[in-house]
Amino acid sequence: MRILIVSDSHGNLDGLKRVVRKEQPERIIHLGDYTRDAAYLAREFPSIPMDVVGGNCDAFDRRNPAPLEQIITVEGNRILLCHGHTFQVKNDLSALISHARQENVRVCLFGHTHIPHMSEPGLMLVNPGSVGASLRREYAILEITTDGIRCALKTM
Repeated sequence: MRILIVSDSHGNLDGLKRVVRKEQPERIIHLGDYTRDAAYLAREFPSIPMDVVGGNCDAFDRRNPAPLEQIITVEGNRILLCHGHTFQVKNDLSALISHARQENVRVCLFGHTHIPHMSEPGLMLVNPGSVGASLRREYAILEITTDGIRCALKTM
């Protein structure tokens, strides 16, 4: 399964479409800040399943409500999705890591900082960066196969 992970799109609809066409994902995960962009992508690419969580900029978007956190299972792997603001990820990652371990997930995906991050000390922790608000405009590709889980941070 090839999964496109984006966060903090902040209205960059052309960039989102370009990345989907380039990467040809089987699933899309939007980690918040502009859930309306995720709704737009869902309309543009209705055949691609999408998971969405809300960010700090989505609190007043009544048209595109999304949970602040969710756990999905993909090919037997539990994956935690959140924006990260509720875990104060701009300060440090300890609260998020502790929560992910309590939830017994294999992968934890978050955004909010606009800074790409990837680590795997028994828990794959990934922040794709920002596809819309940074100069570099970053995203991630998560691949789950019978051989395991791989993730790559990419720049548009």
